[in-house]
Amino acid sequence: MSDNQKYADSLDKLIGNSYGLYISEGVIVNILSANDNHYLIGSFHEKGNKKYILKGPGGEIQTESRR
Repeated sequence: MSDNQKYADSLDKLIGNSYGLYISEGVIVNILSANDNHYLIGSFHEKGNKKYILKGPGGEIQTESRR
């Protein structure tokens, strides 16, 4: 947001040294939507039974069962 005045719509823009985002093996992260004002990110571990959703800005991580 601070660099481009909108939220990143691709993980490729966030992963690595520039922003310090590194994803562990087996973890799947998806930016479900992003625009100038909001973002929605989901993640889960491929062997896990929970998924995590973050709506922002300012949201709290929500946990749901993964089916």
